[in-house]
Amino acid sequence: MTIQLAASARALTTPTPVDVNDTSIVPDTLTTAWIGVDLSAFGADSGLAMNLAQELPIERVNVRRLEAGVQAAHKGGLDFVSLGCSFHTRSDYRIRDCTLDATNMVAELAEHSTGGIFAEVPAKARHINQAIDLLAPQSEGWAGITIAVDENTSYKELAESLKAARQAGVRIAVLLSDAQISHELAENIAQVADVVRLRITDPHSARETRFMIRAAAQAHGRELPVLAELGIVISASLQAAEERSVLISEMMGVQLFEGMASTIGTVYDVADTIESWVGLGAADGVVLIPASLPTDLASILRGVIPLLQERTALDQK
Repeated sequence: MTIQLAASARALTTPTPVDVNDTSIVPDTLTTAWIGVDLSAFGADSGLAMNLAQELPIERVNVRRLEAGVQAAHKGGLDFVSLGCSFHTRSDYRIRDCTLDATNMVAELAEHSTGGIFAEVPAKARHINQAIDLLAPQSEGWAGITIAVDENTSYKELAESLKAARQAGVRIAVLLSDAQISHELAENIAQVADVVRLRITDPHSARETRFMIRAAAQAHGRELPVLAELGIVISASLQAAEERSVLISEMMGVQLFEGMASTIGTVYDVADTIESWVGLGAADGVVLIPASLPTDLASILRGVIPLLQERTALDQK
């Protein structure tokens, strides 16, 4: 279920850079926005140091909890869920082949899912072919793969596999981590992707990339949504959210949301950021990356989504 958000018609249709402080850039129309959520944090603990991971008992993913999260996301109005390369079914991921952990789990979830689920796989023909075999048998919902690409990606080597994926009904999401892409890369993406994800911190750079990709897709008669990844930590106050983000970062031993846009604050802050990116024309929606689950997922479903819907209803009056 996509959602309608207030936006500036000028920002949505003018490919040239816009100034967010320009008084003529005001919400004067509604646009359809996609909202997805990444549930990789439901995976088995991947924050253990290598020496500890070898000494402690192997932790396995809580499948029931993950299934409940997927069902809640779909029932709560989100368009799709995804599992990234950081998702692992077991905590001993460093000493075994975990390449298809996300794909195997999505294949299991897709048997009972009523919505969309993406699994990230390496941009290699053999991995894509393995994913197709696992994901092609689907039930009421649909399954897809996410592949990270850049200027060095050989689409010639992937062409047959990507064609096979489309023929099997497996959706394709392309992940970009660099706003500076060539017209050739935009052209390749436009022909194979069903959705594009941008892991980019700056909305203005994301906006330029979005217009380039969408123009290439429209030349082929296709509408291609370009979504921004947005890392989130949600609490009742800004101070509480900041304290949570520090604690989570220390527990995981990594910097949160490196290389992607992020919002640490209340449900209002997250809603504001989503509206800003979509309203500016920087994205056709967002993929929310919660720092902790299920806490942030509950805040999305009970706070952010209803708030966006309420704001849209007010704008229509």
